[in-house]
Formats: sequence, structure tokens, C-alpha cells
Amino acid sequence: MVHKTVKLADKRTATLDWLRKTDLTEVMGALNSVIREARYLFMNTEITDMDEEQQWYERGIKEGMRYLVARVEGKVIGGASFHLHAETCSRG
Repeated sequence: MVHKTVKLADKRTATLDWLRKTDLTEVMGALNSVIREARYLFMNTEITDMDEEQQWYERGIKEGMRYLVARVEGKVIGGASFHLHAETCSRG
């Protein structure tokens, strides 16, 4: 389900939608390319275990994580995850 579609200045189409399990391989590739740059993430080891990645996805979904995927012309170019932390969200 696409949440937002925009036309870029170069006329390509960009979309934002929620991560699906079928996206994990492509997301791993995009994330690993950023990890190799060693500039923008605290992670410094590439992700190589697809089983571990699927477990991360399933655990995250159960815990309420949402992961927004950015695509240009259908190819994943990035993403962002959103996590609720109960201790910071509680009201008393």
C-alpha cells in the first residue's frame, strides 16, 4: 500500500510505503551500501544473515515498529524505522 507518491525534478516517481517482509533483501542491500560509507550510521558491520533479518522484522512488527521505505522507480533507496518506547510514552 503506497502512502505517498511524488514526481521528482528529474521526472522519476518516488513512493513511500511500509516495509513488507518481501522487501527485506532489497532493504538489506540499501542499508549495507550506507554502512560501507561509514558516515551516517552507528553500525559498522554489514548485514549478511537473511534469517536474522527476518527475525528482526517479525520481532519489530510484534513490538509496534513501523519502517517506512523510500523507492524511486520501484527500487528501494532508503528507509526509516519508528519505534515506540513505553518508558518515554507513558503518562502518569
